[in-house]
Amino acid sequence: MAAAGFGSHSLRGLQYLSGKINMGKEPSSTKRQLWVKPPLSAEHGASVTLAICFLMGAWIAGQWNLNTIIALITAFTAFELQVPLTRMIRRRRLELRLVTWALLYGLGAIVGAGTLWLHNPILGRIYAVAVGVLLINLIGAVQKDQKSIWNELAVFAGLCLALPFAYTATAGQMIRELLGLWLLCTLVLSSAIFTVRLRLLGDEVLAGAAAYHIAALAVVFLLVQLELLKPELAWTFLIPLVKLVLIILRLDEYQRLKMTKIGFLETGLAILFALLAGYLSRL
Repeated sequence: MAAAGFGSHSLRGLQYLSGKINMGKEPSSTKRQLWVKPPLSAEHGASVTLAICFLMGAWIAGQWNLNTIIALITAFTAFELQVPLTRMIRRRRLELRLVTWALLYGLGAIVGAGTLWLHNPILGRIYAVAVGVLLINLIGAVQKDQKSIWNELAVFAGLCLALPFAYTATAGQMIRELLGLWLLCTLVLSSAIFTVRLRLLGDEVLAGAAAYHIAALAVVFLLVQLELLKPELAWTFLIPLVKLVLIILRLDEYQRLKMTKIGFLETGLAILFALLAGYLSRL
């Protein structure tokens, strides 16, 4: 899994790594602490998105079994794999500690994914998309373009793969409605990209934010027409629409909010969406 390889505005690459392994001398106690402490993603929004989508998938599947646990470990290690990789890409050098953790994360993801694939080869479709998202994120790190809208949209799409991944691994089958649910989650949760930019840039991104939500609404309507999405699930897209309208109406006040409050707001709305979408999916 990827999303994850994943990103802060909303979410915070593959050039050849060059340079020597960083073996600079450090105090032994500090060095031991660094080795023991794994490099973890600082992108809390990405972590929340991954967790919400995974739990949605398991909830819709209606059970929690050994494969679910393996899938959770796989998703976590695949998500964290991008952390040491992107750090080394940005620093333009190999670091022994980061290389070690990249190998550990990669091994965990590969073993978990392989184990699940042996039981359900159709998971290979999800893996292919996840690897693609990881490559996009790493390329973004090389080009110092991880904060572009297109890169962040790709990252959200990767994170939301946790939903069909958890469902398929748990239930042992892939149903066509998962495509609609995955796209709905991506469209709803990706709205945070634009609402956070509205907080930072104001009117400069107003047109882009409006265009995204209009286009996303059209995609949701199309998914319903293609019977990939239940009509009642389409109503959950009102959450980002209402949020956008309220932000536009009180943009000056919104721009004065602290980013921590906006983070809590986005997390709360994401949980609300997950509860509604999960419940309606099980009806």
